[in-house]
Amino acid sequence: MDIWVWIIIGAVLLLYFGGSYMLYSRIFRINRNKTYKVVDQTEEFFKDSYAWFQKIPKDEVKIKAYDNTILKGTFIPSLDETSTNMAIVVHGYKAHSEDMIIIAQFYSNLGFKVLLVNQRAHGSSDGKFASFGHYEKYDLKRWIDFCLRTYGATDQILLHGVSMGAASIMLTSALRIPSNVRYLVLDSGFTTLTRMFSHFIKPKVLLAFFPGVSLITFLAHRFFLHQIAPIRALRKSKIPFLIVHGKQDTMVPHFMAEELYHASKAPYKEILSVDDCEHGLGYRVNRQLYETKVKEALPQYFDIKKAFLKPKK
Repeated sequence: MDIWVWIIIGAVLLLYFGGSYMLYSRIFRINRNKTYKVVDQTEEFFKDSYAWFQKIPKDEVKIKAYDNTILKGTFIPSLDETSTNMAIVVHGYKAHSEDMIIIAQFYSNLGFKVLLVNQRAHGSSDGKFASFGHYEKYDLKRWIDFCLRTYGATDQILLHGVSMGAASIMLTSALRIPSNVRYLVLDSGFTTLTRMFSHFIKPKVLLAFFPGVSLITFLAHRFFLHQIAPIRALRKSKIPFLIVHGKQDTMVPHFMAEELYHASKAPYKEILSVDDCEHGLGYRVNRQLYETKVKEALPQYFDIKKAFLKPKK
């Protein structure tokens, strides 16, 4: 073969994998020196819960992940000293634990102990990359074990996650986890990572680089993109859940919520579709409906005193 043909082939491959690496870096590598603003705690909607968070007793906690990455979180003790209910709250992509304070307050007001976790490479946790749930599921399993070991071996656990947090929870639910995990709240989760990317990535020509991106994630982190499939995990799991999803979600389309719902064989499952709502904003768009749906389900799985379920004046 003519040497110029080899040169052209080499140049094309160089350009292709160079482009693939740039896309991989942009999506999977997390810049720890950059602050990603997901929630503005000074906004009217969030400022009361942030003020609450500043005043309440809480502990900074940490664990080691399977690969010795240090993971950190914040534990909030229950208003009820006899409570055996625990909520583990998981943020989304490029967010951090404090973005979920308003959700933590909701569960705290119901008498739950609450653990706000920072996923790897986010917030105060160590790490340099996100895997959209592939490794985060093992991290979450460690957090579950930590809670049972530290705060009560008989505690009943609720897992609440948004976006990538919801994906991490779904993937965790298919692992061998303690039966103490009783209920899942899955806000804006996706079916598979590749389908999510194919839906929202623009311009669409970038999709041509994803086979290269997948090869890079395998070489760097030992997973291919197609392996990240929460819908397959949900088919295996029997843990009851509530799916919350915005009807106008342009990142993770609403039909994915319906597919997740129908894929599951859980004995109890429900889907809450929020009108005029984009990705991950269900609680903000219709807080009353969101809280009502969660409160309706919880007494089936958790011992909640009636006083905590009454609307606050």
